[in-house]
Amino acid sequence: MDVKENKKVKKAKSGHKKSPFRVIKGLVSELKKITWATKEDIQKATLSVVVVCGIFVIAMALLDLGFSNLYQAIFK
Repeated sequence: MDVKENKKVKKAKSGHKKSPFRVIKGLVSELKKITWATKEDIQKATLSVVVVCGIFVIAMALLDLGFSNLYQAIFK
C-alpha cells in the first residue's frame, strides 16, 4: 500500500461527526413518523398475553402435579 492509498483510507475512516443536537433532532423526527398503537389495541394485546400466560401456568401446574403423583407412586 503506498502513501496515497494510506491517506485515502485514513480519510474514509475519520468520517463526518454529527453534533449531538443534530442527532437528537433526527431521532425526534424519526419518532414522529412511527405509527403508535391505540390504547384499545394495547389493552387487547395485554389481555391476550395475560390469558395465554394463565393457560400456560395452569398447564404447567397440572403437569407438575401429575408427575409428582407419578413419582410418589413409583418410589413409595
